[in-house]
Amino acid sequence: MLALTAVGAYLTGRRREARQKAIELETSLREVLDDLGVFPSPSVDEVDREHIEAALSEAIPNYDDSATIETVYADGRYLAPAAADVWLLADLAGGVSWLPYRPERFDCEQFARGFGVLSALVAGTNTVGVIHDWSGRHAYNVIVTAEQTVQFYDPYEGEFVAIGGTGKYRLENALILF
Repeated sequence: MLALTAVGAYLTGRRREARQKAIELETSLREVLDDLGVFPSPSVDEVDREHIEAALSEAIPNYDDSATIETVYADGRYLAPAAADVWLLADLAGGVSWLPYRPERFDCEQFARGFGVLSALVAGTNTVGVIHDWSGRHAYNVIVTAEQTVQFYDPYEGEFVAIGGTGKYRLENALILF
């Protein structure tokens, strides 16, 4: 039994080492591609939840007073893109817009989640939230920048959007996931 425990501990350690090497490789590859101008990465700064909350409060009418807009945070550390580099996210992670729309299987929610995942993986930023806008019956993204500004992006449409009004970007009753 002791031998199995020792082998298990050894393999677990090797797996962690391999995972760390993969992280280092991904980071190095992103830096090389950025230096070559192949896939330029946005400049990012570390921010906290309070930074994100302040940005959302400024950008979304009645955000602070709303009982119908809930924000959920999954991470403890956030890397926000520079405001001047937000367009890079649409270029790099906007590749989800070519994916086929499939009602009930791959629709706006999956496009929004895919954009958030690709923004983290390809662009190295995780302040791209997914908005489930119940009032507009649609899902799209919010990008919080290092300068505490906000952009709303619909990866299905492949464009930056304005919130409010009576359409699918009402943002009166929503769940925002970071």
